[in-house]
Amino acid sequence: MAEDIQDVMQGLKKKFKKSKVEKTVTYYLTLGDTEDLKWTISVGPAKCDVKKGKHTEKADCVLKTTPELFVKMLDGWEPGVLDIARGKVKTNAPGLLRSLRDVFSA
Repeated sequence: MAEDIQDVMQGLKKKFKKSKVEKTVTYYLTLGDTEDLKWTISVGPAKCDVKKGKHTEKADCVLKTTPELFVKMLDGWEPGVLDIARGKVKTNAPGLLRSLRDVFSA
C-alpha cells in the first residue's frame, strides 16, 4: 500500500478545490510506522503543497490512521464517533478532517 499511497498523494494536487479553502490549513498525516507513510499537506486559497515527511512544527490537524481509511476518507467516508473512540482514526481536530475531505473529494 505504500506505493499506492504515494500515487494517491501525488494525485491530490489535481483534485485540489481551492474554492473550498478560506484560509491556510496544515495537515500532518501518519498513515503507518515507516517514514514513507508520513505526509504534510498544506492548503490555502491559492496553494496546495503535499510533501513526504514532517514539514511543520505545529499542524492544524494531525491525522493517524491507515492508508486504506485515508483513501476511503478522500472518497467521501467520514469517520464516526466509534471509529475515533476505537482508535481507527486519531486526530486533534475532527472538524478539519471534514475540510480535508471536501478539499480533495471527487
